Amino acid sequence: MLRQGASPDYTPIMRECSLALLPAHKQHFHVFVGDLATEIDNNALKAAFAAYGEISEAKVIRDPQTMKSKGYGFVSFPSKESAEKAIAGMNGQLIGRRQIRTNWASRKPASAEEAHTKEQTFDEVFNATRADNTSVYVGNVHSSTTEEDLRDAFASIGAISEVRIFKQQGYAFVRYATKEAATRAIMQMNGKEINGQNIKCSWGRTPNENCLMANQAALNGLSLVGANFLSMNPIANPLAWSQNQCLSQFYGQAAAIQPWQA
Repeated sequence: MLRQGASPDYTPIMRECSLALLPAHKQHFHVFVGDLATEIDNNALKAAFAAYGEISEAKVIRDPQTMKSKGYGFVSFPSKESAEKAIAGMNGQLIGRRQIRTNWASRKPASAEEAHTKEQTFDEVFNATRADNTSVYVGNVHSSTTEEDLRDAFASIGAISEVRIFKQQGYAFVRYATKEAATRAIMQMNGKEINGQNIKCSWGRTPNENCLMANQAALNGLSLVGANFLSMNPIANPLAWSQNQCLSQFYGQAAAIQPWQA
């Protein structure tokens, strides 16, 4: 329990801060900002630190369910000198109704899965699926995310042909005009935050694979709904093992799709 007037101890948060919370800028320097007033948003946080130099990102951390501020955030600078000055100059300053605390943010070591993803080259990702595949699977999609949100987030990478979102299941598909654009989307967007959740990107199934699975599923007695469910699953997602079970049952063990580890 906090003493009256005492500030919460953010040391464990700074020490154990996950990659999901920190902005994913390489070689940028991240400043932890604690004791934020609830009315402070990303724009207000950025404006408060603007005097210390170029800011690559300012982010208030929010509860993904309520979207209320958790009382802390991060400001990222391309320059280490700017970050150092911001820490020294802003510690104890008033933003909104409260005095903030500043310090260096710290990252946890990348997991083996994250390290594997970062080691993937463009050619490796490009060649991990069929030549005609331009569909990107997007997992961990927040229930409030709309098709427009996804289009806005992915549009800068290339021309988008179609976006399909399945809110109840928490995933979506973004289909690009070219495979090259889809490859860049997987590499650039994996782990990015949309509406408070960090998305996961990998290859979706090609139309040929979808039709093949749906038709074969129907021949084996599955309902149309069941066949459609099988056809919508991505190549790489948390349900990949069940897809392989289905494929093995239909075509034999050799036909099981090996997931690309995103």
